[in-house]
Amino acid sequence: MCSWLFNARKYNLDFQTKFTNLLNTFNSKVADDSADQGEDLQVSTEGDSSRSYIKFCDEDLASLKLISGVTPITASQLPFEPDFDTCKMFVEFHTLGAEVTDISGFGHTAKTVGINRLRKGIDYGSSRSIENVFDGRSCYAEVDNHSDIRISSITTGYTLFFRFLPFALDESGGFRQVVVCKKDIDDTDWWSFEIYEDGKASFNQKKANVIKSITTPVSTIAAVPYDQITDSTARYDVAVTYDHNTTTLKLFIDNVKYDTVSSSLPTGTQSPSATLNNNLNVGRYTDLVAPLAGEKYPARVDSKLYYGTFQQLKFFQDKVATDLEVGYHYTNKLTITDIPFGEVAAAGTMILDP
Repeated sequence: MCSWLFNARKYNLDFQTKFTNLLNTFNSKVADDSADQGEDLQVSTEGDSSRSYIKFCDEDLASLKLISGVTPITASQLPFEPDFDTCKMFVEFHTLGAEVTDISGFGHTAKTVGINRLRKGIDYGSSRSIENVFDGRSCYAEVDNHSDIRISSITTGYTLFFRFLPFALDESGGFRQVVVCKKDIDDTDWWSFEIYEDGKASFNQKKANVIKSITTPVSTIAAVPYDQITDSTARYDVAVTYDHNTTTLKLFIDNVKYDTVSSSLPTGTQSPSATLNNNLNVGRYTDLVAPLAGEKYPARVDSKLYYGTFQQLKFFQDKVATDLEVGYHYTNKLTITDIPFGEVAAAGTMILDP
């Protein structure tokens, strides 16, 4: 199916007519059953079954639905990243269960721990996204350590994207919430993104024992309580770029660039715990320890459990996104390509002109 869509665009075929014909053919195999208010496939298979292995679209075709009322667009676009060979991880965090698939094609599946919850995320234009909820008690996620996602393995640089919204900014035992981090080598190669009670955020990197840290102003980040989030509540889009050749580190939050770099860590920031594994961790900075005095839930030595939403974790190895590409990603929410909002198909969705 995905390859058919690609060829339809590539060879300028009549996309709408051909898709309508395909939709009619599919619907002819389906009979409405008013008794159970559902649809039963009269024909489940015809010949050999097949799947599409097009990058970022490795989804079984379960159903087709034409959605009316969407804003007409000039052209549908593939959800490919232009540098597909350097996008080494793309985890949307849009499903429940012990594993969340990496749709980059490189197989860096995330493993979730704790009681998972999902909620509606931001609007993607043609569909609404799904995001994972980290409860600040026992939830975290991790991606197995691999050379594809190590900063110690880069030769030209890297780019990191993720989206989050905290429900609270409070600390625990004087330790801040660390949203996401990765330790390659104990105390010599690691990075982390943490948020402060006063709304500051910082990205800290140590590579080959050289520290680079960027801290945003007070009130850059504002928490929104879980029960006050609405469909229009904005999330924070974070991008980090590092050019290894020029040693240039940049932090972007909602397409606002912060590039004042310090050579020392902020007060209170520590290296990831020596007992922490070398996986990429979301919501986890050290191993679980017993609850602190007066608190009910487990704590961590060097950070409070992250409490908020999280989605769309991407890591580009040896690809340093330009400021323009970061802006494109902030605008369309899905790709560093210059494509308007609403015209990029998220994995498992399709976009049609009505």
